[in-house]
Amino acid sequence: MGTVARSSGHAVAAAPRVFRTSDLDHARAETARLYYPLRIDPVGTPGPFGLDMVTVTLGPLTLGRLAYACDICKDCGDLRTAYHVNVPLSGQVASTCGDQQVMATRRVAAVFNPSGRTVLDRWTADSTQLCLKVDRDLLETELAERLDRPAREPLKFRMNMDTAAPCSQSWLHALHMLAGELDNPGGFATQPLLAAELQHLILTGLLLGQPSNYSQSCGPPARHRGRGRSRMSSTSSRATPASPGRSVTWPGPPGSACAPWRPASSGTSGSRPGPT
Repeated sequence: MGTVARSSGHAVAAAPRVFRTSDLDHARAETARLYYPLRIDPVGTPGPFGLDMVTVTLGPLTLGRLAYACDICKDCGDLRTAYHVNVPLSGQVASTCGDQQVMATRRVAAVFNPSGRTVLDRWTADSTQLCLKVDRDLLETELAERLDRPAREPLKFRMNMDTAAPCSQSWLHALHMLAGELDNPGGFATQPLLAAELQHLILTGLLLGQPSNYSQSCGPPARHRGRGRSRMSSTSSRATPASPGRSVTWPGPPGSACAPWRPASSGTSGSRPGPT
């Protein structure tokens, strides 16, 4: 239970894994096993600790719904092997990745890059989040296919995701299709061909829909260029990838206005004190 199932060469979602504990060490160990090495420490007013977690895996994607019984701080360090997205379903979570900070709420999801210390400075007891781990190698391979060449610099997303934006809404619909397996397994994610499409939609939707230093360069994959179609359409055009410190404008839907995003320079420190 909880392992990736395969059929006809396609990964499909495994049965969801339910985990509940009031033991802090047990919670640390299980969360680290499914996600990353980390520290979890209760903060604020002392109270009973508890973790309620249910997870599902689809190929390179691990999606969990997590809630804690008390306020906690979670320090994951550099994620290194994955990109990650936290989507609050309730409450708010103060979140940091390197030099970027957001207060994650139902209106603002948090996107974490592999480089830069990741700290959830305060995850309040009234907060429940969908926590998506995305394999770094697979996402960067998809990026290289979109560019039709190897990426010249690491992919870096803007941290805050406006969940009301049209591209974000579309991506969240795909994510919630996978999240449906947490409570009601047996949907599209368990059907081989549909699971492959869902996995691809989540990966490419994040790559094309969330502003990054490659937003202006990610067009349809090379194998589809010139044929007037692609598995996902993109309003972006081919261009030279932005370098650190150079403004990147995310091209939104017709009639929309999106502010440029300027990645931090590579020399900016992302260190911050750990939790006490």
